[in-house]
Amino acid sequence: AKPKGTMAPTEEDPARPKSCAACGSEARPLRRCACTLVAYCSRTCQKDDWRRGHRARCVPRRASRGDCPVCFEPLSRSDPREAVYKECCGTKQCRACQIAQYAKASGPSLRACAFCRAPCAATPSIFRDRLERRAALDDATAHFMLFVCHTRGMCDFGVSRDAGLRHLRAAARLGHPDAQFDYAAALHRGEFVVPGTDVRWRVDRDLAEARRLYETVVAARQATGLPLALLYLGTLRYGEGDVRGAAAAYAEAAAFGIPMALEFYEDLAKEGHVASEDLARVRVLFGLATKQQREDPTRAASTHEIPVEAPARPIVDPPRPAREE
Repeated sequence: AKPKGTMAPTEEDPARPKSCAACGSEARPLRRCACTLVAYCSRTCQKDDWRRGHRARCVPRRASRGDCPVCFEPLSRSDPREAVYKECCGTKQCRACQIAQYAKASGPSLRACAFCRAPCAATPSIFRDRLERRAALDDATAHFMLFVCHTRGMCDFGVSRDAGLRHLRAAARLGHPDAQFDYAAALHRGEFVVPGTDVRWRVDRDLAEARRLYETVVAARQATGLPLALLYLGTLRYGEGDVRGAAAAYAEAAAFGIPMALEFYEDLAKEGHVASEDLARVRVLFGLATKQQREDPTRAASTHEIPVEAPARPIVDPPRPAREE
């Protein structure tokens, strides 16, 4: 693989490298590598340093920042469908790189990963074995995909509650944002609802852990369940007496176009917990979000598609402030 990506000028950065990482030159203008760890005086020096081992530092650095390891362009966080997880090497690549690699193949049987060049899995069993190998290396995405396989009986897996929840817990522990939301919802609800079925797997409720995971999801801003995480976090905060924190969570969820969040925020405003100007601002944000969802259904789906079934009302209905007679 060749080093790709734009080398950014370093002149205005006080912490910039002082010399070329390949030849040590300080005379020529330096341009920083896309990973921002080193700088080079020329493209030739960048290629030489790549061959000498800079790749071992550059690729993980770019991956940790959410960039495609093939083209080094940022992966879209607003639309997870544009990122492709490859079970052979555990990388997330942009769909454009994978399509370009497939186009080079002379037939479906010769298609390979754009990063590691491993042949694509020809059978579900090969795909399953690769996921299990990646999970053994503590790959959070592999654990989450195994969780999905066990809940839906995919890739020659039978539906298994114990295996599914084990992989869900592992993925949440390793920081997978969607797994953290799913597991938090299960702990909050006291059960996990298998998508598309009436099957419910009992889970011991743990509201403290559920709140911690919701807050982690909200801080990361990456889970597809972020809007509902905000709504459910608000219900937990309200139940604990943190009205100000609940109002903040409801306001942010309403800005994503969640009707129930706006309803709960209005209830707090009626009892004097929220200023009228704040309520007006949240109503405007809610209106803008719903308008965008009507104009762009794809955007709405990518924002609100939740891996677990969302209840018609919050998982735990918060006690609403008593209305004055």
